[in-house]
Amino acid sequence: MNAQHAFTQQTRQQSLHTEIAKLFIDQQPLDITIERLGQLLCKQLELCTVALYTQGSSNSAVMNHHYTLVNTPSGNSRLHWQHGFLDWYEQLENDQTVLIDIERCDHHRAQFLRSLNINSGVLCPMRVNSQWAGFLLFGSKDKDSLKHRYNVDLLNDISEMCSARLGAQQQSDQRQQSLQRVQALERITQSFNRNAVDSVSIERAVTEVRETFDADRAWLLNPELIDEKHVEVAYEVSAPEWPGSKTLNEPLEIDEEITSNIALLESRDLPITFGSGNEHPLPRIATRYGVQSQVVMLLRPSTGDPWVLGLDHCRSKRYWSNNEQLLFKDIGNRITEHLSQNLLLQQVADSENKFRTLFNETPSIFVTLNKNHRLTSINRYGINCLKTESARLKGKLFYELFDDEYRDAVLTYLEWANNGSATNGADLQSTEAKLVLANREERWLKITARKMPDATLDEVLVVAEDITAPRRLTEALAQQAHKDPLTG
Repeated sequence: MNAQHAFTQQTRQQSLHTEIAKLFIDQQPLDITIERLGQLLCKQLELCTVALYTQGSSNSAVMNHHYTLVNTPSGNSRLHWQHGFLDWYEQLENDQTVLIDIERCDHHRAQFLRSLNINSGVLCPMRVNSQWAGFLLFGSKDKDSLKHRYNVDLLNDISEMCSARLGAQQQSDQRQQSLQRVQALERITQSFNRNAVDSVSIERAVTEVRETFDADRAWLLNPELIDEKHVEVAYEVSAPEWPGSKTLNEPLEIDEEITSNIALLESRDLPITFGSGNEHPLPRIATRYGVQSQVVMLLRPSTGDPWVLGLDHCRSKRYWSNNEQLLFKDIGNRITEHLSQNLLLQQVADSENKFRTLFNETPSIFVTLNKNHRLTSINRYGINCLKTESARLKGKLFYELFDDEYRDAVLTYLEWANNGSATNGADLQSTEAKLVLANREERWLKITARKMPDATLDEVLVVAEDITAPRRLTEALAQQAHKDPLTG
């Protein structure tokens, strides 16, 4: 009788092994495999829970896939392995199988196990590529069903098969994540115009961020819209049912919590997550707009103050995984590159506009000449002073503007400047010459020329100061002195 019972038991064990092996041969996704494995083991070994935990942050793990016969608290698919189980955790990291007896557990462990209706269980460690990757939890309502050596050995075998499948799935996930990253960054790049980063481009990029993460709202803070009392969201893209402060035209009042969170962002290079199951509790201001989970990061353009990029998840709680945070960081960095480019272009444009205004409105004639002394540009003041049109001046030999008596002297001076003799400010010389305008009005100009320091331009910059009035005054005084007997 004992021999037949042993034979029957052995046959049953072999059959169970075969069924388990088939589950892993089918190459189904890991969550489907765990569900089917749970159904099989709950039937054959009288288990109530089979759960796969993968490694999270230090001294914690997160349940990713599970099968259970009983109702468990909502959100248990993201149940955290708490710090209170540190010694179990250390045993698992050292490849030790842990047998669980709820009667020997402290209050915290017992409470956790009862939430899964477990009275006894086995924790089996998992390794992927020689690295500790998590563990499998097998739980039973029966206090004695998992004490048999065969059951423990079987569960360890299952753990090894799950480890192999987890490793294969992680490789597949990594390839998929790499592809997703490349595609997301490409979409962000395409959001921006080739030659400029305008408000439309930025809003397109914010839209892409929201769609990439299937979030309910994406937003961007511009430091120019932040003062001592209020924060105004510069860009916001949200689902119709989840309008934010920008959509509702509600500037946010700065309080201690916002100030503290901004300081926290400034101290970190990585994104920061808020909400249940994430790093920090949700800010009060976020709950006003229905936010349940949030991820935020600081964008640091190469010039100006930092910007802030954020994602809000409102329809449900959401745990922001490490991979999601890294992708969010990469996208934020790509947006930062375009913001930096735009801000630099704006600075250059502002500087150019200021210089152009100075160039046009300064009460001196500014002229550039090519190596043949032909005029290539002239400022607005010069055009007005010479009482002619720019089109009629461009291409004209500069020295031919002057009276015949002074042309040779001006030409000699320009050749001196064009040969580089006037590249040092200390060596600058000048000459004076008279020209006659179309209306026969005479003008005296003091001319200072200097070769451009940029060799690619090969041009000479000429500054001509109108000295007609002081010249006439000098001539008048000279004539008066010559005629007045008292001074002559």
